[in-house]
Amino acid sequence: MKFFRMKSIYYKFFLFFLTFLLFLISALSLWFISSMRKENQYLKQKYDNFTKQIFKIKIDPQIENCYNLLTKKIVQKNHFFSDGKTIDFIEEFNEKEQLKQKTFFQIDGKTRNFIEIYDINSHKIKKIFFRTDGQRLEKIIEYNRPNQLITETVFQEDGKTVQKIIKKTYNAGIKTS
Repeated sequence: MKFFRMKSIYYKFFLFFLTFLLFLISALSLWFISSMRKENQYLKQKYDNFTKQIFKIKIDPQIENCYNLLTKKIVQKNHFFSDGKTIDFIEEFNEKEQLKQKTFFQIDGKTRNFIEIYDINSHKIKKIFFRTDGQRLEKIIEYNRPNQLITETVFQEDGKTVQKIIKKTYNAGIKTS
């Protein structure tokens, strides 16, 4: 009788210890998940001095994608600094027009450096440079596959005046930058 009583006390203590351990683990995991959610709900605002457009990007460090709230599209996060505040560049894929847009940001996270837009074959179509003073340089690159010519049009800072047009041949099998 005494043996069964001792066994039941140890058994009850063991059950209590397991229950307490499970409670502790679940409480810690819930705390960790809630802290990650708060970090994930952090909205970044990036200002482009030229267009005064605000970019809000929801960042999820668990996956390699983030969500652009203005365009309602998934964008690929390529680099995320350890301070959790700046994005090196993001890539956005437009499946309808078969375009890929790459947006580069400066390290301060406030001004956009430049945008590159590619077609489905990863040829650059358009490159827009944004400077810290809010002015921009625009460069459009067009590929003419039948004639195998590249036409490059560079605009001056006002965005209206054509500075130069360069035509050069390219090989369709070789990717040029």
